[in-house]
Amino acid sequence: MNIAFNHITNIFGENAAGKTTIFDAFTWLFFGKDSTDRKDFELKPLDAAGNAIQKVDVEVSAVIEVDGKAIEIKKVLREKWVKKRGELITEFAGNENLFYWNDVPLQLKQFQDKIGDLLNENIFKLITNPLYFNGLKWQDRRSVLLQIAGNISNDELIAANPDFKSLIVLLGDKTLEEYKREVAARKKKLKDDLQAIPTRIDEINRQMPEEKDFQAMRDVLAEKLEILNGIDEALQNANKLIESAFTEKRNQQTELHELKTKGANLKNTIRDKFLTAHNNRKNIITNLSREVSNIDIDINYKNKSIQDIENEITNLNTQRAAVGVEWENVNKEVLVFGDDQFNCPSCKQALPADQVANSKTTLTENFNTKKASRLQFLVETGTGLKNKIVAKQQSVVDLKAEVVALQEQKQIVQTDLDNNTTEHNRITADSEREFNLELARNAEYQSLLTSEQELTTKVDAPISETDNSELKNKKAAINIEMDAIKKQLTDEDRIKQSKERIEHLQAEEQQLAQQLADLEGSEYLAEQFTKARMDTMVQRINGRFKYVTFKMFDTQINGGEVECCDTLVNGVPFTDANNAAKINAGIDIINTLCEHYGTYAPIFIDNRESVNNLIDCNSQVVNLIVSTDKKLRVA
Repeated sequence: MNIAFNHITNIFGENAAGKTTIFDAFTWLFFGKDSTDRKDFELKPLDAAGNAIQKVDVEVSAVIEVDGKAIEIKKVLREKWVKKRGELITEFAGNENLFYWNDVPLQLKQFQDKIGDLLNENIFKLITNPLYFNGLKWQDRRSVLLQIAGNISNDELIAANPDFKSLIVLLGDKTLEEYKREVAARKKKLKDDLQAIPTRIDEINRQMPEEKDFQAMRDVLAEKLEILNGIDEALQNANKLIESAFTEKRNQQTELHELKTKGANLKNTIRDKFLTAHNNRKNIITNLSREVSNIDIDINYKNKSIQDIENEITNLNTQRAAVGVEWENVNKEVLVFGDDQFNCPSCKQALPADQVANSKTTLTENFNTKKASRLQFLVETGTGLKNKIVAKQQSVVDLKAEVVALQEQKQIVQTDLDNNTTEHNRITADSEREFNLELARNAEYQSLLTSEQELTTKVDAPISETDNSELKNKKAAINIEMDAIKKQLTDEDRIKQSKERIEHLQAEEQQLAQQLADLEGSEYLAEQFTKARMDTMVQRINGRFKYVTFKMFDTQINGGEVECCDTLVNGVPFTDANNAAKINAGIDIINTLCEHYGTYAPIFIDNRESVNNLIDCNSQVVNLIVSTDKKLRVA
């Protein structure tokens, strides 16, 4: 179907005749979605049963004017049918989209980039559908309007209300929203801290001891201390006598300790003499044992050398015998001439007799010379082997003599070792008895033992003590009473500390309350600042529209205000307005948005028949009107 659109185009048709399909075709051409922003919708024509008709291309093309220049855009949805090898019937293999720009084929990315250069998809939806803006979430509607209003400087707001200047100082590098979040967090902490203080004060009161007559307790404590001092003086006088006896006892103990030390030192000296003699004998035995071991090592080494030389002699005799056999074999060798040895190499005829005689003489002389040389070499080799054998046999004789001498030396050392070992074992077996006899013969040691026994008797004698049990019992009882009074007096410090802590918490509570009040004042000022900014923005925004206004704040029951974005049509909320009012409100919004973005696009108005009078509009308008026409009619 071809439609020649005018500035205002009316399309008539009964319900389901395809009016909305024109709008869907327009949005699908540009963005691949229908007019309700769906990507997944039925593009293909349907048969009477509601099934998509196959092998039919879906094609949409439009000629649009951009900055006075016409551009033709075309998009085709085509089914792909393929026939496999050996098959007669083609099979459906999916759909493909074809894109054209002024009849030039494009890839999808190229096509999308060109569309994006013409118009942003979100802006397109805003300026082509009167109902789209008010279908957005209020936050998104508010964002679009704030863009229209533009930036409002802080200086403008401070000029209207100088109190805002202090708020700007508080903000520093933070945004207003960041500052509000900071204030909210600080308020929450302050409220939590304030809420906790009464509980903490109550806990301190519950744990604080009861008030008592602490001065009376201190007076009683002083009286008992005076009594205690009298008891201590009496005990001290009685203890002086006992202390003198204990001093003498300590002196005796010191003297006894010195005697025991002298006796132990003398005993250790005598034992050291025995131990030194013992160690000297052990060293002699060790040295003799080491000497015997070293002689054994030498004997074994020389016996091993004798064995090795005798093996070498055997090998040399074997070599000498082999040389003799070889001499006999060489001596038996005789030069023998062959029958054909002296024939001509070329003609095979016998050479002249004189030439043959000369050759035989020469060959015989050479043979005898070489034989004599070989025999001489073998004789010299045998003589050398014989000399080596004689030398090594003499070495064996010398080594055996050395072994005999070592064995004789070992016998002498071993006898000395056995004698020393026997003597050492004998002395060691009687060492303890000899040691005790030495102690008994030592007059100094025996004198020390006698003195030690006499002094031990004195030290072990008990000291008679005065019976002070009654005074001690009385002192213990008074100490118990005084400890009980001191324990009760500690409550006085606890009460004082508790009261000081409560006063500190009460002062902290006042300080926190003041901080909270200051923050609430700053928060209120920030709210007023936000409201002043939004009031200014609302004035700017509403000044841009002729038919609609916008409410940007909603007043709550408690007097507080929360952000919102409600469209009002002659003071009536957009949701409560009739369809005609909604469409005119949408046209008014589109007029302002087109002016703001500097872009105009066709506006599709569905159910246009419900609107008697449409407000003025600079955009191209396509009215979709319900009528009795069975087929679409364009006028």
